[in-house]
Amino acid sequence: MFAFKVLILAASSVALCQCAYLAAGPALVSTGQSVSTRQQDSTGRYNFAYDIVDHLGARNGRSESGDAYGNKIGHYNLADIDGRVRRVDYVADDFGFRAAIQTNEPGTVPSNTAAASYNPPLVAAPVAVAAPLAPAPAVIDSMAKLLAPGVPAYGLSPLYGFARKA
Repeated sequence: MFAFKVLILAASSVALCQCAYLAAGPALVSTGQSVSTRQQDSTGRYNFAYDIVDHLGARNGRSESGDAYGNKIGHYNLADIDGRVRRVDYVADDFGFRAAIQTNEPGTVPSNTAAASYNPPLVAAPVAVAAPLAPAPAVIDSMAKLLAPGVPAYGLSPLYGFARKA
């Protein structure tokens, strides 16, 4: 009977906690914002664009337009919260895909290739090897015979190899 009362008490406390959680509702947290546009006509011409800003302030976006002949022109951009910025303007047409990149990312300036700080790996001190506590067990001769291959050497069989003819 006591166990039943404890079970009822536990179930009611869980139900009360859930009701209090639902009454409070979720807290509103800014997760950023995004804006997008899109249009297309019956001949295949189109335009679209989007811009996203996350809750930390990082941005990324893209804009592209295309014509009825399959030619495309556009750009995309990234701006991270640590100050790195990249913008790529591109064209895709009968002459192929061409892009022009503008960025301040490390390692992209030809005069300072891979301009990143390099820390050499830490080298651990050598570990001293302790002497074994007991000598290794000796191989038993009968065990070695059991583990030996079935044919002791090539050519001893009369069916193949270099066996002598009588």
